Amino acid sequence: MLPPAIEPEIINSLRELDPDGDGFFQEVVTTYLSNTAGQLEALRSAVAGGDVPLVERSAHKLKGGCAAIGANRLARLCSIIEQNARGGDIGDVEASLPEIIAEFERGRLELESMLAS
Repeated sequence: MLPPAIEPEIINSLRELDPDGDGFFQEVVTTYLSNTAGQLEALRSAVAGGDVPLVERSAHKLKGGCAAIGANRLARLCSIIEQNARGGDIGDVEASLPEIIAEFERGRLELESMLAS
């Protein structure tokens, strides 16, 4: 069984920044979800076009956003892509996209559940 897609300690830290519940936590989560969906699409397009520098930049952006919200496994997957692209190798990225998208979806469901509770 996989651990949670979103690190609970990071979420708790983010919630502590919103003690009055004035919407900060919700804004962080919704911004992450929106930005990450767009960045995943940019990564997919860069891979399809064979654009190595764009793959590297897209993976780097994804990694940072994922780490900030506590999506550690997704951040690690993006880090691997970034490192490989930095070396000019994006050959395996297309094959790893389904896993990356599935991990994002796992995290999205967890975050949406947190917002609903």
